[in-house]
Amino acid sequence: MPGDQIPTDGVRDRLARYADEVGARQVLLLDRGGFVICAATGPGETMEPVTIGAVAAGTFAAARELAALFGESECQMIFQQGAQLGVFTLAIADRWFFITAFDRQAHVGLVQVLATQAAGDLAPLLAPYAETDDARDVIASEAFRADFDDALDRIFQDDLSTPTGGA
Repeated sequence: MPGDQIPTDGVRDRLARYADEVGARQVLLLDRGGFVICAATGPGETMEPVTIGAVAAGTFAAARELAALFGESECQMIFQQGAQLGVFTLAIADRWFFITAFDRQAHVGLVQVLATQAAGDLAPLLAPYAETDDARDVIASEAFRADFDDALDRIFQDDLSTPTGGA
């Protein structure tokens, strides 16, 4: 819907409230391409939303393909558990991904239930933009752009400091 705006305050408020409810280290709302629409990060967290978004989109795409190999027509959620961190990813209306990174002490079942409730609250806020890219244009903040630029600078700075070519 050109010209319309996603109610960013409502989306951000719901993400922040959910992050507090589950004690999340980080919560991200992504479009299906991995573009970060909105993020809520716990104190002192240094995870890079841009990198997480790209990897999460690829992971979800791979999980959907795996499900298809088993004859499943859809993949709605992915749960990953590491030694210190769990990651729960939930699809919202086959258009967005809702990602929660949480400490091992959190109860996975509670994260799943509360994520499903939060996704249900977010779906009507996002529904008018399901077939547009307005979410990117409206919610993408200057902070995101700065994070993205910093990530690119770090990547290419490392490349520039490495000698290339012949002797």
